[in-house]
Amino acid sequence: MSLTVTIDFHDTLFRCDEWFALEVRDLPVAFLDWLDARHGRTPDDESRTRIDSAYRDLRREIKEHGCEDDARGCLRQVFGRTGISVSDDDLSDGVDALFTALPDATPLPGSMAALVELNRRGVTVGIISSAIHTPYLHRSVERAGFGPFISRIATSASTGYYKTRSEIYTSALIVLGADAARTIHVGDSLAYDVAGAARAGMRTAWLSHGQTRTSDDPEPDLTLVDWDGAAERIIGTLDRLTASATGSKPGPPAHVDLGTGQ
Repeated sequence: MSLTVTIDFHDTLFRCDEWFALEVRDLPVAFLDWLDARHGRTPDDESRTRIDSAYRDLRREIKEHGCEDDARGCLRQVFGRTGISVSDDDLSDGVDALFTALPDATPLPGSMAALVELNRRGVTVGIISSAIHTPYLHRSVERAGFGPFISRIATSASTGYYKTRSEIYTSALIVLGADAARTIHVGDSLAYDVAGAARAGMRTAWLSHGQTRTSDDPEPDLTLVDWDGAAERIIGTLDRLTASATGSKPGPPAHVDLGTGQ
């Protein structure tokens, strides 16, 4: 079975702060703004306060129990809790309009070169992300020209699990046809990417962006500061750990640029 690399989306492969804010904080209020404009209604500040609070509660609960819903489902839950009636047509049209209006996500420097090299070396690559609107990730991948290098995209919305649950990772492995022990997950979060993937039996790489890990944080198998030279270091780490687990000899060591990580 070939080697597999899975990569987190936001602040690992791409950056789009507007998308992140909409997903984790602003979606219900932004939707209500869209809905009022569509139907020519006067904005109701009290309703906005209630749904904002309800959404924060919902996102906290999802992190705790780990069962995810998509954007429409999250809005249904919020409006149900606050007694606001919204039609299915409005929900569908509003969610599509809000995410379509977002700017394109920006690939992190060096990420394209890393994907090209991983592809050249025969490594299967997928994306695993806590995201409630999967189409935006597909759009980002295609517009960045990453499509030929990404085999599958697994999100919390598509799998039904947040990154506090290992099932999001195991679900992705099944879709990718990958072996956890021969797969490394790359992400910027020690709590969600490193700890979550490790619970699923995967190898882990932390994209630190220069931050320092404390002794209480989970320990990744590999630390990367950025994507410069990352493909070779990722493959080298996977080869070494796979060989160690099987008792075989690793292949020729990959070139390591000591300035790209620790």
